[in-house]
Amino acid sequence: MNRRVKVNSLNPTAKLGSANDTKTKEGGLQRKKAQKRERQVWLVSIWVHILIVLFLLIMSVVLGLMFGYSIIVESEGLQILRWGTREELYEYILG
Repeated sequence: MNRRVKVNSLNPTAKLGSANDTKTKEGGLQRKKAQKRERQVWLVSIWVHILIVLFLLIMSVVLGLMFGYSIIVESEGLQILRWGTREELYEYILG
């Protein structure tokens, strides 16, 4: 009698349905866990990127105000950070 037996492509000597199938299932679970960890790291990374961008945006606005005020008024740029200076500037602009 001629019987054909299906073999595993990774291990041609092992028959399908043997212990190798459980290993591949375990490998699939390990891959899924690794992918989940990668997604979690990516989500943290996204939040870190957002915080860095917000920080850089705020710093650029503050530095721009300081630089512009020091050029226009020809005095210290740190004065623009005081609330009284900003109130005087708003009153001047609004009339």
